[in-house]
Amino acid sequence: MKNRAVTILAIDDIQDNIVVLKVLVSEAFPSAVYYSANSGRKGIDLCKLHKPDVVLLDIAMPGMDGYEVCKIIKADEELKHIPVVMVTSTTVTGRNRILAMDAGADAFLAKPVDESELTAQIRAMLRIKEAEDLKISEKERLEILVQERTTELEQELADRRKAEDALQHLVFKLEKSRNSELKLLTDLRIEVAERKRAEEQVINHLHDQQLISEVARTLVSIKTKNDVYEYIGARIHEVTDNAYVIVVKTNIDNQTISVSHAFGLQKLIEKIKRTIGFDLLNLKV
Repeated sequence: MKNRAVTILAIDDIQDNIVVLKVLVSEAFPSAVYYSANSGRKGIDLCKLHKPDVVLLDIAMPGMDGYEVCKIIKADEELKHIPVVMVTSTTVTGRNRILAMDAGADAFLAKPVDESELTAQIRAMLRIKEAEDLKISEKERLEILVQERTTELEQELADRRKAEDALQHLVFKLEKSRNSELKLLTDLRIEVAERKRAEEQVINHLHDQQLISEVARTLVSIKTKNDVYEYIGARIHEVTDNAYVIVVKTNIDNQTISVSHAFGLQKLIEKIKRTIGFDLLNLKV
């Protein structure tokens, strides 16, 4: 109100009353902007167009009276905060007040209008209008703040969802990489085991080849069969664990079998001796 001119709208079907109100308003509020309408319908249209600070509304008008005009103004979301002063040429009775209150009027003035009373009523209505404007401004400010905060929260939620999606994608990639590493490690272990088995087979094969070569070289240097039997029996005893090797000779002519060589029997005899406590070879019967 302090930063702009006050706007007053007078609605009265009698032109003289409109002129009188304009003069009184101009004297009390020199910088005020004054609008007027000579019918209820035109007054409503001007009210919607200019949204004045105060409406001075005559009650007794043909067609649409002041009560109906006031109801329409107060039912409009954009106009209902504008104070309405009901102006009547008759004495304000209890019934008039009830009808005016039901219509949404904020104050009353009786004709002929007193300048000081008009001024006081307009000032009071301006304070009401200023308070309503502050409420609307605060409400709008709060709505803006709520909307801004809602937008921020929606953006935060969108960013969080985006971060969660990125994290899930990263976890998926890490899990996939981990599975690949585990598979590679398993394959490497299998390959190492197979290589180890192959190396063992090669070593065993080399050992066998070395043994065969050694046996072959020795056999070549041996001249008698008895030496061959002895050598073979000794080699067999070396490569077998906890085994007893006996080399026998068969004589087909006289159908006899004799032991030519024995390997490991001495260990057997010693084991039996330790077990039973005496030497079987020296046993007397």
